[in-house]
Amino acid sequence: MDETYPFEKFRRWVPPPPNPPPTTDDEKEEASAMRIMNPPLCHCDQPSRLIRPNPGVNFTPFFRCPPRKWDGGQIYDFQEYVYGPKSHWPTDAEIEEFNSGTKKWPCIFFPPFSCKCGILARRGVVPSELGKGWYCGNSYGDFWEGRGCDWEYFSDQEEWFVEMRHPMLEPDRARRIEDRKNKIREDYGVLVPRRQDLKKLREDMCRDLGQPTGVFGFTNAQRLMYWRRHRSRYAPRVPEGQEDKEEREYWRMRMERDREEYRRQQGNARGKEVMQDDE
Repeated sequence: MDETYPFEKFRRWVPPPPNPPPTTDDEKEEASAMRIMNPPLCHCDQPSRLIRPNPGVNFTPFFRCPPRKWDGGQIYDFQEYVYGPKSHWPTDAEIEEFNSGTKKWPCIFFPPFSCKCGILARRGVVPSELGKGWYCGNSYGDFWEGRGCDWEYFSDQEEWFVEMRHPMLEPDRARRIEDRKNKIREDYGVLVPRRQDLKKLREDMCRDLGQPTGVFGFTNAQRLMYWRRHRSRYAPRVPEGQEDKEEREYWRMRMERDREEYRRQQGNARGKEVMQDDE
């Protein structure tokens, strides 16, 4: 039976004993070598998987649950550093930072975003180029190389995908997606090929990939993918804010021309369908 006590006689909760002395670097290296040879077991009784940082990414390697769910996330929230389990209590140095106001206490702010890999997410333009938000933190470079998962999040993500799934937008869905990507690239300075390199880019793609099979040649997505993989062949892009006005006007006119050509092709296709139905 629960008992109640007056406020004066109430005794507050006593915290557990302090942490043991911090592990030295030599002890961490020795423990890491042993644990890599014999990885710890996850809560699902399977050997855990070691996650290492990619070049340019700084975090301590850790073990995580190996199985994946249908959406790519891990089944159990199991994480241990390569040299041992994670501590659940702050160190003395962290407590000093909390008391001095340099950092906030963990209980008064929302925890940071983490991707499906269990790594802290990065902030910027997401890999799908549909918005600015959060994506896998184990990526590096200008074009999200080395990602461990395809998780990403931006502000109007759910509303955007619900709108794109509407059946009335089927004819213009590809154009709307491409327009949004072009706007995000322009607003946040995502690197794209220069106008002067388009001719050389097409020649290189025809030589390496063969002649295009579509009506409009290579798509914009194919050109971007090829240019990003072989960017060292071409001159560097002019920094944001220093582009030539003539180049901006060229891209604007080209987008309008592509839209008109797309609409004309759609109109011709619908006209052929009507003629076939009449026959």
